[in-house]
Amino acid sequence: MYALYKCQSETNSFIFLAQLLKFSNIQVHDEILIDRCVGRRLDPVTGKIYHEKFFPPETEEIKARLVNRPDDTKEKV
Repeated sequence: MYALYKCQSETNSFIFLAQLLKFSNIQVHDEILIDRCVGRRLDPVTGKIYHEKFFPPETEEIKARLVNRPDDTKEKV
């Protein structure tokens, strides 16, 4: 369905934009955020992100090649 008038078109655009702009506000303690960021590890072969505690790698081979991301330090967070 097409808008017949400019005001209809503007209203439809506003409704569409309002649907896109929905967001959530989540409050989390700093210690939890730091723990989540500092524990992340990157697999340089696959680009997959793991976490020491919450999402460990499946094999020892993968674990051996994981590296820390340069921005995942306590100072940066």
